[in-house]
Amino acid sequence: QISRSVRSIRKRQSEESGISLAYLLSTQFLELAQRRTGKEDPTFYELGDAFFLSGQGIGASGVCPRDGELGCSFVDTLP
Repeated sequence: QISRSVRSIRKRQSEESGISLAYLLSTQFLELAQRRTGKEDPTFYELGDAFFLSGQGIGASGVCPRDGELGCSFVDTLP
């Protein structure tokens, strides 16, 4: 019963979450983008490839709180 409730809460939080503009403009995100792409000023398309299409895409090894399957969204990897 409790585990079902926890799954339901995590699913709802995932569905209602988003990434803030403050995070996208932060030093933390810039450093992540630079580290993943190897570029000082990566383009939007370079971020997509480095974040999600590489063999080690962000969220690829995480369990999705929405469906319980392997692979979660970027927002689900954030604290």
